[in-house]
Amino acid sequence: MTTELPTTEEPLTTTMTIPSPPSESQVVYSSTAGIPFIIKAKKFTRPPIIEKIAVTSTPQIHKYDTCGVFTGLGLLGVAERVDSRGIVVALEHPAYAVFWDKIGQKHARKLTATQMSRIQMRTSESIEKSLPRLATNEPNTFDFVFLDDFKRENYLDDYEHAIRLIRSGGLLIINQALNGGGVMSSIDHMTNDDRVIRNMNIRIKQDPRVSASLLPYGGGTWIITKN
Repeated sequence: MTTELPTTEEPLTTTMTIPSPPSESQVVYSSTAGIPFIIKAKKFTRPPIIEKIAVTSTPQIHKYDTCGVFTGLGLLGVAERVDSRGIVVALEHPAYAVFWDKIGQKHARKLTATQMSRIQMRTSESIEKSLPRLATNEPNTFDFVFLDDFKRENYLDDYEHAIRLIRSGGLLIINQALNGGGVMSSIDHMTNDDRVIRNMNIRIKQDPRVSASLLPYGGGTWIITKN
């Protein structure tokens, strides 16, 4: 006897929007992570900005620095919460400043003149030059630093400068700390960026200057407080 399972006339469906696969991607076997395959993209777009999430834990932001502006949408969200006498310092590589000019500026019109006056956009030189200068001139003065440098090979140095920059009790958030899973690959399969970020992660874990947690969000997100 054959029994047919009943079916509904209008089956429930779930719609999911799947982003297009990254260009020039390659599949790499990862034995250390226990994951059969990790897709690592040479070209990528940034994940959703998470600055707004962190703002709730630092209600009084007087000085905020973001290393990596891109479109600047997250930057504008934080600018709304910065103290009326505070400043927002935004560092970006000259090659990527075009995204702020074409996209961020349009949304910036929604801010008041006072809020816009808090933003200091610095895109005339690369982050690896502007960040150490800022850390040297204004050490231990920033409440909040967000690190999302497109040049991942700078991450370990960026971290050290960012720690110098923030005050005791200040907050540092680092995006893409897993680099698309690359830091969990075997050493032979790691790119130079993977190795730099892996070394940064080890440094953070062993750094007595900070208290830190790594969350599986935004490609791996460090939430770091300076002791």
